[in-house]
Amino acid sequence: MLPLAAMMVLASCSEMIYKSFLQEAVLQHASEGKEDNPCSQLMNYAPDQRFTPMRQLRVNIHFMNNAAGTINFSESEGVDFAKNFLNDANHRLQNNQPMSLPEGNYTPVLPIKYQYALTPDPAIPGDDGIYFHYDDEFACFNKKGAAKNTFDTRMFEKYKVQAGSVLNIFLLEHCPDSIRSPTYKSSLDGVGMSTWVKVAGLKQHNYDTIYNTDGTFTVHGPHYNSNLLNHEVGHTLGLSHTWNTNDGCDDTPQNPGCWDQFSEPCRESGIYSNNMMDYNNCQCALTPCQLAKIHYNFSRENTPQRKMLAPGWCAYQPEKSITIGRTEQVAWRSSMDLEGDIIINHGGELSVYCDVSLPKGAKIIVKPKGKLILHGAYLTNKCGDEWEGIEVWRSKKNEGEVIFLNNPRLDNVSNPVKIYPR
Repeated sequence: MLPLAAMMVLASCSEMIYKSFLQEAVLQHASEGKEDNPCSQLMNYAPDQRFTPMRQLRVNIHFMNNAAGTINFSESEGVDFAKNFLNDANHRLQNNQPMSLPEGNYTPVLPIKYQYALTPDPAIPGDDGIYFHYDDEFACFNKKGAAKNTFDTRMFEKYKVQAGSVLNIFLLEHCPDSIRSPTYKSSLDGVGMSTWVKVAGLKQHNYDTIYNTDGTFTVHGPHYNSNLLNHEVGHTLGLSHTWNTNDGCDDTPQNPGCWDQFSEPCRESGIYSNNMMDYNNCQCALTPCQLAKIHYNFSRENTPQRKMLAPGWCAYQPEKSITIGRTEQVAWRSSMDLEGDIIINHGGELSVYCDVSLPKGAKIIVKPKGKLILHGAYLTNKCGDEWEGIEVWRSKKNEGEVIFLNNPRLDNVSNPVKIYPR
């Protein structure tokens, strides 16, 4: 038996349990043919309710106004609106809906495992992550003519805060002169780029009122508009429109502009799109492939999407440890960012193929008759700290098993393992 380090003993009413960190291991080779690298296969990144952590996408909010302060919300109104706006957008993300197209589909409904986190700048005393700018040059949104500024980056360059680590969201209104023109449609509009988003028309449509036949009425409010934010941020996270182009996902069917019950193409069927990246009144569904795209971008080092995540994988949170239960066989074929320990119970088996980041102080516990198989995996801490190592438990009759296949690596670990070739 190869040596174990840091021996500990746990007495129980049934047997003695010995705990120690694995110190040495023999490198083995898989007997079966080597499979294609699973770590680059997109669909392996589709989120799992149990193992995929909730990602926090850091954002801030900028209200653009003219020098007189007459176009957009006042500061007191704006703060309340921004918080409600983000809360409603997050609520929508918590409630992924079944796809309505194609008719009769059985597309799985997976959890949307990211939320917006309003993120103040720690370098600004009293900052709340909500900013108000009074600048006639950038006061409003123009989508037509010589003044068109849909994709203009100058506003972002002038007013960006924590750019690169926080998604800057700019809320603009259509110019009053444009609204007065009979040929200009002052609709809800937006654009999502890699590090910033523009959303236009929120104040105007926030107060839109729907009157019912019984005399009651409903004011739209921020919840009516938050689906637009999710759509534009979807572009930031790597998603394309679905209805008029090949977006790279087989589970997002193209459609002939079937956006609501009044759209001519869908009047006969009465079924219209609800996908978040389509133009429709719901924008409340994401498919497994779309979610896989997002989480693939979240997992890759140095992508804009990953840089804007709050690094939850740096802080050890034991209550977020992952347990592989008795008789379970689990395989991780995508990169993982963990927030606690990995615990493999008696009879459980975990196979790891890709990068796994563990927080400072975390460890992998392999209990008696538990099994950990590392298929070329890379276990590390990605925050400049060290994780503890692999702790193997054994009893009088059984012990945990760790198998090293295809040159796995352990890095930034307090209790390293020396790996010998067979």
